[in-house]
Amino acid sequence: MRMSSGEIGVLEATEAALRRADADRHGAFVEVAHEQALTQAQQLQDRLRDKDFRPGPLFGVPCPVKDLNQVPAMVIEAAS
Repeated sequence: MRMSSGEIGVLEATEAALRRADADRHGAFVEVAHEQALTQAQQLQDRLRDKDFRPGPLFGVPCPVKDLNQVPAMVIEAAS
């Protein structure tokens, strides 16, 4: 709700998610792609400037990707 109202931007939400991933003490993240995440967040934030663009409810919400899924330039370890 705070993102859709503009109270929190895509870039701000991504930066917060990256801080939480960096603070992880349980080893939940095999790799965190800071640069890629911030670049994509900026691209999404830029799309919001288009007045005709209508984002969906999850637009810009950062989400981790399990290392079972192939992502370009990322290692697949199938860790559990």
